[in-house]
Amino acid sequence: MRTPLTLLAVALAAFILAACSSAPPASPAASTPGVVVPSTPTAAPVTAPPATVSPASVAPATPTPGDVVPPPATETPAATEAPTEQTSAAPSAGSGPMSGTWTGTWQSSSNSSYSGSFSVTFEQTGDQFSGPIQVSAACVASGTATGSLDGDQITFGAVQGNETVDFSGTLSGDTMSGTYQTGAGCGDDNGTWSGTLQ
Repeated sequence: MRTPLTLLAVALAAFILAACSSAPPASPAASTPGVVVPSTPTAAPVTAPPATVSPASVAPATPTPGDVVPPPATETPAATEAPTEQTSAAPSAGSGPMSGTWTGTWQSSSNSSYSGSFSVTFEQTGDQFSGPIQVSAACVASGTATGSLDGDQITFGAVQGNETVDFSGTLSGDTMSGTYQTGAGCGDDNGTWSGTLQ
């Protein structure tokens, strides 16, 4: 014979069993063959753009009172040489166009048969020249001739004792020619002459 306690235990067990059997079993997630369930995309993290740093404006340094500001450097000009004064060398003796030995002939204008030759060796200094001369004439056979040159114009005189023969003419390179005039001791003769530098 069952006791009331036993009947109570049996009834409680039957209730628990009935409650468990009435709950639908948890069905596992059915997977349909061939169907791929896409995964939910994850949003990419948003990266903030880097902050733009504007270049700082550089203000020129303002000297404060008491500061020593050096003066700007100045370029020293190159030293220039002082121009040297050129002095003309003094003409040396025997360096002019009249220097050397000249030989030539003379011809009287008043007497066609009165003619001869001469030879003179000049040494020139500046525009002056002089030297020994020999003339084939009785009144002035030899002596000293002294003269001057002005451009291409020449004048010189042959002196022997008290007699003088004055020559004047033109110089052209290595030749010279002109006229002559004698004094009273030579008959006041006049004529032409020409000479060549030897």
